[in-house]
Amino acid sequence: MDTNEATATVAEQQPAVPVNNIGKIVLEFWTEGDDRNIKKSFFGEWLVGDDSEGVNAEDTGNGISWCQGWQYSVARTKKGSLVLYVQHKDGSEAPSMHVYEDFDAMKVDQNTVPENVIAETAAALDLEYEIKLDI
Repeated sequence: MDTNEATATVAEQQPAVPVNNIGKIVLEFWTEGDDRNIKKSFFGEWLVGDDSEGVNAEDTGNGISWCQGWQYSVARTKKGSLVLYVQHKDGSEAPSMHVYEDFDAMKVDQNTVPENVIAETAAALDLEYEIKLDI
């Protein structure tokens, strides 16, 4: 396989981020009981929610109970990684961030990422994903 073929394979696996949607994303973090804020930034685009409001977890009957008040947002970096930003809607608890190499890595982490957030991310990426309800 020559270099052009290898580049084409990587490009097919992860869709390119549209240039017109890329912007600087700045996220704030702190530890509970600490007044210091830590900012982390990267270039990318929001796919689900944003830094001020995310999506609530929905119960899909898969046995995982999600804490009320937490909201989930997903951004895609300019390099194609996915960033999950988890924040409490009233700001009373410290937010967290998880970085995934790609969608496949994110969708298998169903103890961290609610299935409805995975589905919304798939839709934003124009990928197929089905929530299988246990009802």
